[in-house]
Amino acid sequence: MCVLSPACLGLAAGTFWTFFYPMGYDLVELNEFITGERKESIITALPQLVQKFGSAFGILIAGFALSAYGYDSSNDVAGKESLFTKVTDLKIINGMENISTVFPAIFLIISIIGVIVYPMTRKRFNLLMTQLEKKRNGEEFSSEGIEKLL
Repeated sequence: MCVLSPACLGLAAGTFWTFFYPMGYDLVELNEFITGERKESIITALPQLVQKFGSAFGILIAGFALSAYGYDSSNDVAGKESLFTKVTDLKIINGMENISTVFPAIFLIISIIGVIVYPMTRKRFNLLMTQLEKKRNGEEFSSEGIEKLL
């Protein structure tokens, strides 16, 4: 677990950051095609803000989930050695394992489905850029081939 867990975390983090920013900049181009305005700052900053709130919300939900499994943190003292040997209840231990494995796996599956159904493909992006360039130059353009993006 000491090797497998960080490897999986690294793979997931690398995949997330590989998709996160390019998807945002794809949306910048799409937004320009639809509205005629470039809004890089809002389109790239808003998801990061939501991500920060999501992290805080995730920690809150983890605390509620631990409480639902019967964990009581009212006697915990940070830095106290006995804190690590206190949990012996199997229900709480199973809950901690579920919170660390099953719940993230469920959200990972949801994320994978989201990436699979994401309508921006290389072909559609290239069509979008061609039509956007025509629009920028004042030429006649069409949305043929990129309807799923609109």
